[in-house]
Amino acid sequence: MNLDKFLPVSFDWNAVPNEKAVGMRGFTSTKIKTFGNVTVRRVEYSPEYVADHWCDKGHVIFILEGQLIVEHKGGSIHSLHAGMVYMVGDDSRAHKAKSKNGAVVFIVD
Repeated sequence: MNLDKFLPVSFDWNAVPNEKAVGMRGFTSTKIKTFGNVTVRRVEYSPEYVADHWCDKGHVIFILEGQLIVEHKGGSIHSLHAGMVYMVGDDSRAHKAKSKNGAVVFIVD
């Protein structure tokens, strides 16, 4: 991640529209803001959510509520609960998200 120069900014997540997406099971509700080459997202995962694709993008993920499971190609798993952080670099390990009971996360990439 490269935080190129941009002016200080603040915003209210309540003013950002939701984008819904369907997974292999369940859905996500995502609010997205982009500043230069940095994107911040607030993602709500429904109970029983399973992503429908593998992701190679790097992220910093902070779990705000609930539990998120990050599965890597090859089988390793990170089980994350509120207060935990998960980080992965671009093109370093394909991964996908799952959530048994739902989760709310903040993502920077």
